[in-house]
Amino acid sequence: ITSIDIYIHCITIFASIDLTTIQTTNSPSSNNNDNRLILLDLYLYYSMIGISNQSAKIRSCSLAVLSLLSIPLYSTIISTLPTLVDLLIKETWWESYIHILTLCSRLVSYDNTNDSNKMIFELIYHIFNTNS
Repeated sequence: ITSIDIYIHCITIFASIDLTTIQTTNSPSSNNNDNRLILLDLYLYYSMIGISNQSAKIRSCSLAVLSLLSIPLYSTIISTLPTLVDLLIKETWWESYIHILTLCSRLVSYDNTNDSNKMIFELIYHIFNTNS
């Protein structure tokens, strides 16, 4: 693969298949769990790279992956929330808004007592009050 954009797009496809499989199967094998953790880290790494990409399509793909990762890597996603909010507040593409709202709803529904919910609600408020 010659372009990071193509690679991130492929990662999005693989992550959506893999993370759906994680939710439907639960294997006790520690080797399998180690491999899953490596894949989750890989998905997170490239989605974080992708959300700052100049292509709206790649940003949207990356946000879709972050949304899928929001439950298995909840604490990691929450810890990067200030950085995410800084990047996402500048977003203008409608498809990215959908993935941001999905991410926010998953984070809030997972733990509605978290202190980070204020940032999440500010992001949701921004999306609904954008004049684009």
